Amino acid sequence: MNSPQMLPHVPDDGREWRTVATLINGEPMFSTLGLSILTGYPEAFVATEGNVSALAIQAGRRRASEAAAATGSRDLDFCLPYLADQMGLDLANPDPFEIVAARRVS
Repeated sequence: MNSPQMLPHVPDDGREWRTVATLINGEPMFSTLGLSILTGYPEAFVATEGNVSALAIQAGRRRASEAAAATGSRDLDFCLPYLADQMGLDLANPDPFEIVAARRVS
């Protein structure tokens, strides 16, 4: 079995790091960026009220299956880094209760 990818602390590299998820009472709460990563829809789409619908949930399930096939696990600790990588994003943990992302520089 694979081990979850350990996320680094946020590097001071001049990129804009934005919140993906915050842990509240033990449950991850996703920002619009986090929902965009999970569903594959543009952030502007998931930010519009009412767009986190059956269609977005279906897309999220499809992407979770894709990530599980690639990583061997359906666990969020495996799937989120995989999906972020597919979108050209680097993830980091500034503290144990938050995950942030920044666009990868080539």
